Amino acid sequence: MSTGAAIRVLQNGETLVCIVQHGDGMPESLGIGLAKFLAPLRVVNGLPMDRTNIVNGIECLAATIIKELKDGPGGIYIYPHNYNLMNEDYLYEVSINTENQIVMSCFVVGMKDGLEPVVLNVPPAQFETAYESYCSQ
Repeated sequence: MSTGAAIRVLQNGETLVCIVQHGDGMPESLGIGLAKFLAPLRVVNGLPMDRTNIVNGIECLAATIIKELKDGPGGIYIYPHNYNLMNEDYLYEVSINTENQIVMSCFVVGMKDGLEPVVLNVPPAQFETAYESYCSQ
């Protein structure tokens, strides 16, 4: 059975969009891959002349993630903000903090008490190290 995952893009603590990947959703693959993609991105408000590695707010960030992940039919789907996790093994949350930086979290889904935190609110550049620290506990 494949390892499914959901990515919730959060705006002010609320889900803006939920992206579901039906396979290869483990932190070692989707989590680290997503973190490496997000790490060089800078959040701006308004578009400057140099548009290298920028996203224009949370809506642009959500669209950029979808564009990065989607490479053809199947595999990746988007769902509305109120999507309930069903068959996903991992949940990733991506948001912009009060310092206008991208942060991400990872949870194991379906644990006895709901979501088990794996990595919480770290900049993408620190995700892999934080995940390795969790695994070594």
